[in-house]
Amino acid sequence: MDVIIKVNNQSNGRDKLARCIDIFYTALNTINIEDPFLKCTLTVSKLAHALYLYADHVVWLTRSGFLKTDSDSWNKTANKFWLLSIIANLARDFYEILHLLELHSKKFLKPSELVNASINIDYSSSFKHIYAVVSCHKDVFIDTMKNSCDLFIPLTALGLTKLSPSAVGALGAISSLAAIVTVVKPITKLVPA
Repeated sequence: MDVIIKVNNQSNGRDKLARCIDIFYTALNTINIEDPFLKCTLTVSKLAHALYLYADHVVWLTRSGFLKTDSDSWNKTANKFWLLSIIANLARDFYEILHLLELHSKKFLKPSELVNASINIDYSSSFKHIYAVVSCHKDVFIDTMKNSCDLFIPLTALGLTKLSPSAVGALGAISSLAAIVTVVKPITKLVPA
């Protein structure tokens, strides 16, 4: 039985290492993106994610008995890289949201309109407009929701926030559901990714 577990662990290790190398390779593709902000955020995100996986490999190898090192230190390093990747993804999401706001700015109030006119806001119309924007740009909404939920997982692991394990689990479940939606309906995946 121990031999089967060890072989299974080695197979998992090869899969994890291949994923790490694959993500490093995809970081090279992001360098060709024309938009400088997208190029920067996507490249940082991919490199940080690959380094997170590398550190996570070291943790896995240590806990499997293949390496003798401080797994807690490597786990902390892995969470720092994961956090950096999520922050870069959120920066990209907010950049996309700003572009959407510019695109749909005719429907939103401008500060000059607030000063010179009486305020008569039709909330029903505003909510319908927001719903229409979210419906047309599900990719941005889903990616922002996923990254917002993911953000608190490494923050809690690093001790920067104090969420209960059930709250972290719920956020992880929401993030996983959002990721599954992008696999089932590829049109909801934010590109370039």
